[in-house]
Amino acid sequence: MALPEFTKTMVESRLTAYCKKAVPPQFQDEMKMGFSFRGNSVTVFEERLFPFHTREWTKLTIAQFQMDATTAERTLYWADRNNKRLHYPDLPLTKDFDKVLHMIDSDTHECFWG
Repeated sequence: MALPEFTKTMVESRLTAYCKKAVPPQFQDEMKMGFSFRGNSVTVFEERLFPFHTREWTKLTIAQFQMDATTAERTLYWADRNNKRLHYPDLPLTKDFDKVLHMIDSDTHECFWG
């Protein structure tokens, strides 16, 4: 089930601002942050140029947010080294997207930025 249009617009706005400020200007030609929607989830990813000065980009999943369609509560997942999605342990159920987004940067387990 897809996110409601109002929710999708709000999430898109918050993540656009988050991704824009996540990469310092001096690194923006080598690294980008982005996100994509699929059904009721949104995935935040990092893109970097492959080593050795190729012009190919590699994509690494940082986090995935999922919204329950009936309760509107959000769940946060992180990706392990095999890109397997794992539930983030310290987030209580919440409807507040900003709280969930904040968990990426305040992560004490080093799940998102290692």
